[in-house]
Amino acid sequence: MLIQAVGVNLPPSYVCLDGPLGGERPRAQGDEMLMQRLLPAVREALDEASVQPEEIDLIVGLALSPDHLIENRDIMAPKIGHPLQKVLGAKRAHVFDLTDSSLARALYVVDTLASDQGYRNVLVVRGESSQGLEVDSESGFALADGALALLCQPTGKAAFRRGALGGDPAQEWLPLSIPLNTDIRQVGDVKGHLNLPAQPGLPEAVRAGFTRLAGDFPQLNWVREEWFGQGRPDGRCLGPFELALQLRAAQRDRLEELLLISFDPFGMVVEGVTLELAGEAHA
Repeated sequence: MLIQAVGVNLPPSYVCLDGPLGGERPRAQGDEMLMQRLLPAVREALDEASVQPEEIDLIVGLALSPDHLIENRDIMAPKIGHPLQKVLGAKRAHVFDLTDSSLARALYVVDTLASDQGYRNVLVVRGESSQGLEVDSESGFALADGALALLCQPTGKAAFRRGALGGDPAQEWLPLSIPLNTDIRQVGDVKGHLNLPAQPGLPEAVRAGFTRLAGDFPQLNWVREEWFGQGRPDGRCLGPFELALQLRAAQRDRLEELLLISFDPFGMVVEGVTLELAGEAHA
């Protein structure tokens, strides 16, 4: 998979949560909708690559948030691809959504599918606007809100690898769950609760898993997500949106290939995919 261009848009406000899995994360406020972040991120990527919406062949959306996605808040489902296609005017594009937290796995699947179908311009978007979810106040875990857009060209050459978290191999990590509210009576009610138990050493185990997985590709530089504030100089964690900053840095450094690593909190594994990069002045 060749990354042609990157776009990102984050809320200006941050919320800091205490706890072993806490940190300072971007947080959407009030009635803010994900589309308000998603559309600027996508346009940024398209402008960088000089690609028009009509030239997009495939749109793939990833989101975990159950609401606050588009203007109609009566709709509950983490589906952002078709609303984005309509607003963007990408009339030729095929569309599907993945309820998935692993951007690495999504990019690998999309590279395989899109190359088989002969698609050229593929837009992969990752977004969250999680006001409808209660944070885990005990552990301090929450989702980072924002939008990331990757304009890609499939190559069919992406390599994928999955690995365990670091630390004690006998450690059984409890995964993230999102129990839904079964008594929703109006649009403003909480839709669900983030539940990732406070487990000592989890942030370190995730980062150790990243490092070990990267060791399987010693010839490549690598970029990774940051889900936890513990161990960060400023306590700030942008989740998957951290990848946008690192990919841009890799473009400035003129890297031609790298390894992108994601954390899957549902499976408690780390996953990596190899990517090719177009330089900043490729358009």
